[in-house]
Amino acid sequence: MIQKYSGNKKYTRFVLTSVMIIVASYSLFTTTNSLAQQNSSIDNAVQEVRNATKGKIISADTVTVEDLQQHRIKVLMPNGHVKVFYKPITK
Repeated sequence: MIQKYSGNKKYTRFVLTSVMIIVASYSLFTTTNSLAQQNSSIDNAVQEVRNATKGKIISADTVTVEDLQQHRIKVLMPNGHVKVFYKPITK
């Protein structure tokens, strides 16, 4: 014989809401942490290219090239030409 659960609905709602908040917070934390690591990685790549070329950084972003994520860094070289560098993302 199956009996209907007659527990406290407010308590059940509280527990479910609490679990949802914990899961959402964890998800937000891991996403934020991942973005912070990626920003640090692109900052390092920009610094490497800047030191190697002595040029002016025009732009830097993350792109997918042949299913690999890479940092694309555009540099105005001292001779006036624009050169694009691709640095693989290090984890």
